[in-house]
Amino acid sequence: MLTNPQQWLMVSSFLAVIAVVPVAQGIVEALDGQVPQCFDLLRHVPTQANLRTFEKDLEDRSIFAQSARPWIQYGRFAVFRDAGEKVLFGRDGWLFYRPDVRYLVDSPPIEEEDPFDAVTDFRDQLAARGIHLIVIPMPGKPSIYGNMLTRRIQAPDTSLLEMMGTVAGSLGQLLPAVGHPTPALGKVLGTRF
Repeated sequence: MLTNPQQWLMVSSFLAVIAVVPVAQGIVEALDGQVPQCFDLLRHVPTQANLRTFEKDLEDRSIFAQSARPWIQYGRFAVFRDAGEKVLFGRDGWLFYRPDVRYLVDSPPIEEEDPFDAVTDFRDQLAARGIHLIVIPMPGKPSIYGNMLTRRIQAPDTSLLEMMGTVAGSLGQLLPAVGHPTPALGKVLGTRF
């Protein structure tokens, strides 16, 4: 059982830690010439959506989170081999981005927009601002190095090169500036295209 002075010391230490973080954050932001983020609470009506946005911004801009997060992530990886929720471990120490792998193995959403229509629309929006769109279609890492993700794939799939050539050709009809990645991919995959 803790004595009264020990209880007061623990409570006051806890409260000091809670108070120091936002005060230090506000001081750093003020010294950088920014309005401290805590004032965002006064600028918007405190609805659930606004509070969620404030909370997300608070996490993203926190100097303590930015400085501590890389070390915590490294410690989790070094001790527990946990690289995070968006990482899949492949063969021989290879790491893959989980959403890229999910895209390959899951069926696409039914209401998915035609990518060529989306590119055309984006091109037109940029052209209205005097900006030229340059596109280089590039497959994700698991498409190229599927054999490093699982032993069930013995060698790189060279049909990817044909598909990329078709995509680049189709985009080339829409845009004047389209990179053609298949020669470089052919080198990576050990295949001439």
